[in-house]
Amino acid sequence: LASALAWGFETGAVHDDGGFEAIVALFDSTITFHAQYQQRRDLPALLDLLVLDRDNPRALAWVAHTLRGRLSRLAGSAPDQLSLMSGNVPNPTLWQLEPLCEPGPDARFANLRQLLLDCGQAANSVSEDISATYFTHAQTTGQSLGA
Repeated sequence: LASALAWGFETGAVHDDGGFEAIVALFDSTITFHAQYQQRRDLPALLDLLVLDRDNPRALAWVAHTLRGRLSRLAGSAPDQLSLMSGNVPNPTLWQLEPLCEPGPDARFANLRQLLLDCGQAANSVSEDISATYFTHAQTTGQSLGA
């Protein structure tokens, strides 16, 4: 979802009604968005719900927070401690709406783009770490089984 939202900003889709609605629908948050924000179509409302809302299970902050906790539990860490793998997931408690809404001098939303890039990279990294830690059962030993 982070890459889809980044693409929505890259293409400018979030700046027209159809693209805005498509992004909200992609996050399966149409009903929630309209209930909370009525007819608003502004970026702070969009980013608040889809990026920062820790009560919305489709928001990036909810996903990151939950993933950090589940990875720690998977590693057997104490409830109040993060595992090494959890530390690779961006910490949503550090995210703030105002910097994410700043378009910047080039109108490319650099803070938001970096956050979305970090989320995407974390997803790839965690996927690789989980695979290597829990699903790779053989090591390359350099032995041949030929007769």
